[in-house]
Amino acid sequence: MTAARAQGDTRTANERLGGPRPRIVSDSIVAGCGVNLHTTRNNRSSEPITRRVNLIVPLLALGLPVGLSIAAAGVCDPGVALFTVSLGLILSWWGRRRLLVFGVSVLLAATGAGMLLGRVLHRGSSAPPACSVEHAVGPTPVELELELASDPSSRAKGGRRQLARARALHVAGAPPRPACGIVQLYLPPGLPELAIGQRLRISARLLSARPGRNPGAAARWRWQLARGVVARVAPRASNVVLLAPRQPAGGLATLRRRVRRALSRVKQRRSRAILAALVLGERGELTSEQRARFARAGLSHVLAVSGLHLSLVALGTLALMLALLRRLPPLAARMDPRRPAALVALGLALLYTLLTGAAPATVRACTMAGLLLSAYLVGRAPDLLRPLTLAALLLLAGQPWLLFRAAFQLSFAAVIGIVLMLRHGRVRGWMACLVSGERRGVGWRGARWMLALVFASVGATLATAPLVAKHFGEVPVWGVLANLLAVPLTTFVLLPAAVLGAALGALWPPLGSWLLSVAGGAAGLIDEVAAITAAAPAAALPLRLGWAGALGSLLAVFGLLWDRAGWPRRALIVGGLMLALVVPRVELPSPLRVTFLDVGQGDSTLLRLPSGDAVLVDTGGSERGGYDPGARRVVPALRTLGVRRLALLVISHPHADHVAGAEAVLEQLEVEEVWACWHGQKNRWIERLSRWARRRRVPLSPPRRWARGGVRITPLWPRGEGESCAVVGLGANDNSVVLRVDHGASSLLLVGDIERLAEDALVHAAATPRSSPPGSELRSTLLKVPHHGSATSSTRSFLRAVKPKLAVVSTGHGNRFRLPHQEVLRRYRALGIELLSIARLGSISVVLRRDGALSWRPALSPFD
Repeated sequence: MTAARAQGDTRTANERLGGPRPRIVSDSIVAGCGVNLHTTRNNRSSEPITRRVNLIVPLLALGLPVGLSIAAAGVCDPGVALFTVSLGLILSWWGRRRLLVFGVSVLLAATGAGMLLGRVLHRGSSAPPACSVEHAVGPTPVELELELASDPSSRAKGGRRQLARARALHVAGAPPRPACGIVQLYLPPGLPELAIGQRLRISARLLSARPGRNPGAAARWRWQLARGVVARVAPRASNVVLLAPRQPAGGLATLRRRVRRALSRVKQRRSRAILAALVLGERGELTSEQRARFARAGLSHVLAVSGLHLSLVALGTLALMLALLRRLPPLAARMDPRRPAALVALGLALLYTLLTGAAPATVRACTMAGLLLSAYLVGRAPDLLRPLTLAALLLLAGQPWLLFRAAFQLSFAAVIGIVLMLRHGRVRGWMACLVSGERRGVGWRGARWMLALVFASVGATLATAPLVAKHFGEVPVWGVLANLLAVPLTTFVLLPAAVLGAALGALWPPLGSWLLSVAGGAAGLIDEVAAITAAAPAAALPLRLGWAGALGSLLAVFGLLWDRAGWPRRALIVGGLMLALVVPRVELPSPLRVTFLDVGQGDSTLLRLPSGDAVLVDTGGSERGGYDPGARRVVPALRTLGVRRLALLVISHPHADHVAGAEAVLEQLEVEEVWACWHGQKNRWIERLSRWARRRRVPLSPPRRWARGGVRITPLWPRGEGESCAVVGLGANDNSVVLRVDHGASSLLLVGDIERLAEDALVHAAATPRSSPPGSELRSTLLKVPHHGSATSSTRSFLRAVKPKLAVVSTGHGNRFRLPHQEVLRRYRALGIELLSIARLGSISVVLRRDGALSWRPALSPFD
C-alpha cells in the first residue's frame, strides 16, 4: 500500500467519524521513547543521531535495574562499578559512529551507574532503626498497636492478609514505646472487614518477614524489600482488639469493598476466585491446584489482570461511546466525537487499573492505552513499540526490581511477539485477503478477527516460551488451542459481564447478581477448559532453561518474527542461537552440587549428582499445620532448579520439621524410592508417610548402600538388629538416619538431628574399623550441623573426628528455640571450622569436586 493511498484511507476514516483531517505531529514528541522513528528525505542526515537517541532510554531502563539488583544482592564492589561506568563512557565516545558499540557502551554505563546508586541507597540499611519492630522478632509474645495500610486480600484457606504500620510496642515488663516498620498481618476468619486507617491491638509472637530465600524466591524477596516489610504476625481472633472506630475510607477503597461484597454472592468457589482475580486483581482465593491447572494449560494470563483485559475495557468503552455519540447529530456537529469517547475510555482504563491494584501488566497496558488514544485524538497512526518502551521506562523508574519479575517479563515479551507477528508482511497479506473485493461481510470480518487471534496467540506463545521455560520449567503444548476457546469467551462474555456485574452489584445488587451469575458460568466453563487441557496427554513439555538459554532463545524468536531483511535480523538469530546453545555447554567437569534449602526451623537438603539425578534429604514442615514449607518452599525451589524427578527421597526421622513437607513433594514430583528407618516405632508421621507413599505407589524401604553417577551414599546410622534399623532405647533424634556421601576426594556428612549418644556411637565405630562396615570413617569435607546447633549435639569429640572444612546450620530466623546455641558456635570457632547459617544467608549452594575442592555461594540469585 502506497503512502498516498494510506493517507487517503486515513482521511476517509476521519471524515466518517465526523472529525477533522489528521494532523502530523513531530516525532520529537516521542523521541527517545522507542525505535524506528519515521524519517524523510529532508532529515536523512539526522537519522544516525536519532537512532542513537532512540537507543538510550531503553538501554537505561534495562541497565539501571540490573545494577540496582547487583548492589542489593551484596555482590557489588565500588571499584568494579566505577570501572564499568568508565569503560561504558570511553566506549560510547570511541564507538559513537558504530551503533552496536554505542549500544553496548550505554548498557555498561547504565549498569555501573545502577550499581553505584544501589550502594548509596543500601548504605546503612542493614541495621534497622531502634524503633523497628524487627528487634521484637522472637519467641516472646508481644502486644503491638497497628494501623492498617492496605486493602484486605483474601486467602485460599480463609482469612485475610493486610499490611499495617506499627505504632506502639508493649513488651512484658517494660513500658510501651513508639514503634515503626511495616508488618504483614494475617487475620483469621470471623473478623469483620477492616478498612485502611483502622487501628487495632494484637497479642502474638512476631515472626521474621524474611521469605524462604531459595532459588526462584527472588520475586517475593524483592516484594518485601520494596514495601519495607520487617515482620509477620498471625494473631488469633481472641487476641485482636479494635482500638478506634473505622476511619472513613476513600472512594476507591469503598468501591473495592462494595465490589468484593458483590462478588461474594457468587456461589461456586472456583468461579468466585476467578472473578476476584479479574475484577479486583486479588488472587488469594485461587488454590495452588487451580493455578497449576491454568499454567499447564497455557491460560495463566486469564487469571491475571493483564493488558488483554484492560485493552478490552478501553476499546469496548471507546466503541460504545462512538456509537452513542454518532446517534446524537446535534452533539456530533459541534464537536469531534472522538474526543469525549477517548477521554471516557481513558478514564475507565485508569479506574480499572487502580481498582485491580495497579499490577505491572495493567500499568503497562494503561500507559500504552493513554498514548495510543492520544495519537488517535491527533490523527496519528498508532505505533505500539514507542508506547511499550515508555511504559517500561515509567514502571522501572519507580520499581527497578520489576525487570526480574516473571509477570513483567512475560507481559512485555507477549506484546512484542504479538506486534511483530501482526506486522509481518505475510500475515498482513493473508488477513487483507479476507476483506478484499467482495469479502466485506460480517462473516468475512469475523473470519479475519479469528485469524488475527490465531496469529496473536502464536506470536505471544513463541515470544513467551523461553521465559516460561526459565521460570516454570515447562512449556504448554496445547496453549494455542486452549486460548482459541478461552480468549473469545473472556472477551465477549466473562470480562464484560464481570465488570458490569460488579459495578452494578455495588450500586444495585439485584441487577448485578444476574450479570455476575452469567460471568460465574463463563468462569466455570473456562476452568473446565483449563482442566481438560491440563489433563491432556503431553499437555506441557518439560524444559528448563537458564538465563543464557532463555535470553538467547528470546532473541532468536524476535529475529525470526522481525519482518526486516539485513544484518540486524541475522545478528539477532545467530547471536541468540549461539547464546542459547553454546554458552550453557561451556562447563567444567560436572561436580556434586549440594543445596541446603531455607525451610525455616527445619531441614531440607538437595543433592544434584553429576549424572543429573537428584536426591532430597528431608522436606521441612511445621507441627502446627496451616503453612506447609514443602509446598511453599521446597517444591518451588526444586522446580526452579529443574528437578522434576527424585531418584531418592530420604526422611531422617519422624519429626514434623523434617517430614511434614513430604506430602507435597510426593504429590507434585515423581519419586523413585523413599528411605526411612522407623520400624517398630509408633508415630503419626510414620503412618502419614506410609499412606502418602502407598497412594503414589512409591516403595518405602530402610537405607542401604547406593551409588549412581560417580557418587556413593553410605548409611552410617542407626544400626538396628533384625528387620528394624532403629536402635531400641534411643529417641527419634538419636535414631536419625546418618548418610555419608562420597564424590572422589570430597565427602558430605548428613546427620539429621542426632545428639550426644548417637555422636559418641559414631565416633566409637569410626575408631574401631574392624567392627565397622566399609565407609564408616567420619572425616568429611562438608558437614550439616547436627540438630540445628542445639547444646545437646556437636560434641568436641564428634567435631574432631569429622574435621570438616565447612559446616552449614539450618535454623529459622528468630526461632523460639534460640538456635544455634552460643556454646556450639564457640566449639566450631575453637576448632577453626567455617560455619554458615541459613537463617542469615538463606539457602546455600555448595559445590564439591572430585579433587576435594569446595566452593559455596548463596543459592538465591537476584536475577531469579
